Amino acid sequence: TTGGGIVFNGQCATIAAQEIAANINEGKSIDYENAWRRKLGGSLKAHKIIRKTFNAVPNSMMPPAVWLASALGIGRLLAKHGDMDYIVT
Repeated sequence: TTGGGIVFNGQCATIAAQEIAANINEGKSIDYENAWRRKLGGSLKAHKIIRKTFNAVPNSMMPPAVWLASALGIGRLLAKHGDMDYIVT
């Protein structure tokens, strides 16, 4: 559901750098695991739900599902509001 996770990994790198900086500058313990989960966990869970839902559709149902999505204007909606790297959670 993402573009290979490049944006997600970049965000994780920023969080890691912030944790390290807080450790160096303020003596705070590094808590990277909880920091990334707090900031990105909701989005990651949403991606997982989308992927599981997509995977549950049998291959034989893909053509009709794509046709239905097209008929309902889902493509236009995604083109206007969709973002494969950021899900509003």
